[in-house]
Formats: sequence, structure tokens, C-alpha cells
Amino acid sequence: MTAPIRAQARRKQQASPRRRSAPSRGRPAKARRGRPQNSRRTVAEPRAGVGSSDPSARPSKIDRIRQLFARREAASTAKTSPDRHEPPQWPRRLGLAALKLGTTVVVAWGLLIAGREVYEYATTSARFEVQHFIYEPSQHLDDDQLRELLAIEPGTNILACELTELSERVAAHPWVALATVTRNLPDTLEIEVIEHEPEAIVLAGRFYLVNAEGQPFKAVERGERGELPIITGIERSTLAEARDDAVAELVTALDIIHLYQAKQRPRLGEVNLGDDGSVTLYTAEAGTQLRLGRDDFEARLVRWDALRAALGDRSDRLAVVHLDHESRPDRRDRVVARFANERDEAVLLAQAANERTGADDTQAPGSRATGSEPAPERLPARRAGKRQRIPSYE
Repeated sequence: MTAPIRAQARRKQQASPRRRSAPSRGRPAKARRGRPQNSRRTVAEPRAGVGSSDPSARPSKIDRIRQLFARREAASTAKTSPDRHEPPQWPRRLGLAALKLGTTVVVAWGLLIAGREVYEYATTSARFEVQHFIYEPSQHLDDDQLRELLAIEPGTNILACELTELSERVAAHPWVALATVTRNLPDTLEIEVIEHEPEAIVLAGRFYLVNAEGQPFKAVERGERGELPIITGIERSTLAEARDDAVAELVTALDIIHLYQAKQRPRLGEVNLGDDGSVTLYTAEAGTQLRLGRDDFEARLVRWDALRAALGDRSDRLAVVHLDHESRPDRRDRVVARFANERDEAVLLAQAANERTGADDTQAPGSRATGSEPAPERLPARRAGKRQRIPSYE
């Protein structure tokens, strides 16, 4: 050891405090076994914070954490740094990708085969043949008619049935407004039917039933009229060529019918729509003509109620009631009425009864009856005061 090195070691030894070991039993504390007491040796410089009694020389907790993260980052960098002698990784990655792709293809192919087998079983198995119908019979559509409309052959698979097509088949019935067909696996079809509700009858070349939306949906057959009021004044050409306009007029007539039937009044037989927009009503039994005019229908029906209350039983003999009479602005509540005599009343009642039976006939108006039965004698047209028109439905 050279002199400078020895001097440096001596200075370091003098700068650092010496640790004293506990004295051993039976020998002096300064005695050293195997080495003279005055021997010289090189003392390593202590690390910061280790073996130092100075608190400022020890690293803080934050410094230790930073050193820990620095060592971890260095280790991670050493692991991820490419090695010149390490073989390339792309063949391995390519193999893994090919393995994943092959596994996916195999699984997809297996699912496809399984789905095909399940479909073939479901469409060919007798378990899925149509065996039952769930249906609530309505007034105009019974079970036999429903099966005839569906036209499902025995052995038909329920999964092969086109539900939309079956619904359209059922809706082709003239009384059906809406039909819905659904599946109840494994072998049942459920059919829900909503029928038209007739509100009136329109005379447009022949008699047609009219629903609440003003749509004529079916020609009247024998026994279907009942006590429905008849709407007249709409031409057949209007119904065929300008159906929207005809439907709008029918909706107006239905509103007047509902307004008339809102209170207890004589049964309504006819609603006539004039070319000028005026409305005329005819009662069913007595054939009384009620001229409502073009507007303010509710107020004019109130006048009709007041007139009947004032006349009592004599109101059944009224022939014409001008509820639209407005000769003076200050007398708009005035009602002009005309009575029919006994002879006129008999003719009116007979002709009204004859026309009611004619409305139930299935033949178009104007057609002649065939066979050996003679044609009924035509009653003379009656015009009370040459101003009343009896509903002839012609």
C-alpha cells in the first residue's frame, strides 16, 4: 500500500466514528484476538444513512420510494430491451393468431351444423304440426268458416306457416275489420278477430253497411238491416270515384245520427244529405220529416223536443217540421209544423212499412223480382202539402 493511499484511509478512519463492541467476559475490552492492537487496516466509507449517527445523513422516506421505483424501472427496461441474440417473435405470434382463427372457424361451423340439424328436425317432426286453434267465435264468424278461411292442410308444420298471409286470409271476410294470427309452440295457432260494428246503412246504388269510421264494408243481405238508420243523398259514382269525399259525408251523417240518438226521441229512419249541404231527418214509424238545415243541429233538435213536449201524443201525426225556419232574426226559435190527416197518415205508414221491408232485400234497387209471385202494388207517393218527401229508397 502506497503512502497516499494509506493517508487517505487514515483520514477516512478518523472522520468516521468507531463502533465499540461490548466487552467480552474474561478478557479486556480492547483486546483483539489474532491481531495486534495497533495494526492498521482500510476502513470502507459508510453508505449514506447506514451506520451513521447523523440524522441528516440518512435518506428520507420519499428518497427511498424514489430509489425503489428507479430500481423497478431499470429492471423493467432491462427485461423489455431487445436482445441482439434473442430470436424474432413474429413466427410465434403468427402461429397463435392462426390457432385462434382456426378455433373460431371450427366453432362457427359446428354451430351452423347444429342449427341446421335443429331446423330440419323442427320443420319435419310431427311434434310441430298444426293441431289446435285458439279462437273465440264471433257473431258472424264461426269455427267452420275460420278453418275454411285459413285453408291449412293436415300435417302442415307450424314453423312453415306465414302468419301475415294467414291474417290476410281471415281479414278477407267482409265482417272482419282486423285479424291477427300468432304461434303457440309446439302445435297451436291463436287467432284474434275484431269485427266491424255497423252504425248505419248507406244507399248508393244498393244498400251497404257503414262502420263507425264511415267506411262501407259490406252489401246488406236479408236480415242484416235491423233498426239501423239509412243514409241517402250519396251517389254510387261518388262512392266509387271519390271515396274520400263520400266517406267525409258519411261521417257527417253519423255525427248527426249520434246527436239525435243522444236523447230519447222517436226512432230515426233516414238521414238525407242534400246537394246544398242541408240535412233532413225522417222518423222510422210515423215518417215525420225534420228539416234541420245546414248547421246548428243540436239547437234545432232541442226545438223538436220542445214541440213534442207541447203536442204530446199529437206529435206522432206531424208530417213536416221546419226546424230551420228563420223568417225573422228575432224569431229564430220559431218552429213551423204541418199535420197529416187520417188518410194521409195511413198512406204514409203503409209506404214506410213497405220501404223497410225493401231495405232487407238482397237485390239491387230497381231490379225486378223473378218467379210466379206478382210484383207488390206500388203505393202512391205522398207529399204533405207538396213539400214532404217520403223515404222511398229509390
